[in-house]
Amino acid sequence: MSEEVIKKAPSEPKFILEREVTLPISGEKIVLHKLKAGKHYEAQKIYVSWLEDLSKVFDANKINLKQSLDSDGKVDTEKFKETLNKEGGGKNISDTLSIASSAMDKRYNLLAICTQIPREKLEEDYYTEDLDVLLNEALEINNFLENLKKSAALSVGRAT
Repeated sequence: MSEEVIKKAPSEPKFILEREVTLPISGEKIVLHKLKAGKHYEAQKIYVSWLEDLSKVFDANKINLKQSLDSDGKVDTEKFKETLNKEGGGKNISDTLSIASSAMDKRYNLLAICTQIPREKLEEDYYTEDLDVLLNEALEINNFLENLKKSAALSVGRAT
């Protein structure tokens, strides 16, 4: 009698290499691909810089971005709206707008790398809501936040 070993495939792959995204407004279908090393690191740098700009905008207005995040580290839009509606003081409005403009610029650059769609086309041909969906999916498939956590843990744990 031979025993047969049945291996079950995991229900969800550990690494997603591509994902088809249907945009909610236009209905267009776009296939996102996980970025390879060089482009991934380029995009990761932009992602970190973008987050730094966003944190400056929130800090300038005494807004705690952490209050707007869900347990997965993604922005919860309802919490975000509540946080923005709270009174804040702080920095000069023109400084805040300048930083916000820089953040938007980096967001478009990040999207252009992740989607392989030229920035100009993203700005001209896509609805904001569609870009939000694309960005969320691109961030998820490329694991930027998780990679930041890992690299920070490695830096802290590294012997000097």
